[in-house]
Amino acid sequence: MSENKVNQSGNVSGGNITGRDSYDYSTTNYNYGHTPGVAVLTSLYERYKDDIANDRKLKANIEKFDYYTSPFKGDVIGLEAKLANGGFEDIVEFAKEAKEAFHKQLYRNQFFETAQIINCHLLSIVQSYFETYIRPKIRSGMKQEEVLVLVQEKIVTPLLGELGENSLNLVMIDIQGMVYFLTGNCHIKWER
Repeated sequence: MSENKVNQSGNVSGGNITGRDSYDYSTTNYNYGHTPGVAVLTSLYERYKDDIANDRKLKANIEKFDYYTSPFKGDVIGLEAKLANGGFEDIVEFAKEAKEAFHKQLYRNQFFETAQIINCHLLSIVQSYFETYIRPKIRSGMKQEEVLVLVQEKIVTPLLGELGENSLNLVMIDIQGMVYFLTGNCHIKWER
């Protein structure tokens, strides 16, 4: 086995001198405070703008888009009943309004593949955040008011901050609408 010896005597440098591997951690962009989705969205926004500029529309929905926009089979109750079953009947009117706001944006952009990808990306984040932060609190019996504050703190506000350029022009009610859109299609459950 040979030894890995380095002699650095007499070297002069304006920077680092290492005997072997060197890595400059000061130039690493860790993107603290944001999910990796920000970089994904930035690239997708460029594609989306190009799709619009070239009127590049798709012929069929992408599979994940169909997954999120179609209710699960056997789903016979609507958004109102789902919220009421979880004890959230007080927010039904707002939930319907927010869901409609998001649905209009979804409908307006449904023929652009990149918009479908962006929406699926955002819906998957909302679903994941809900399952991680909200659903366990609902199951543990957290009060309705506290759950709604948690939805705002853990889903709506962070996701709005992660939108970057926001080429789809999503606003807070659209993000809230994603929560209720997913509820209406049985991807999110509010019952204990």
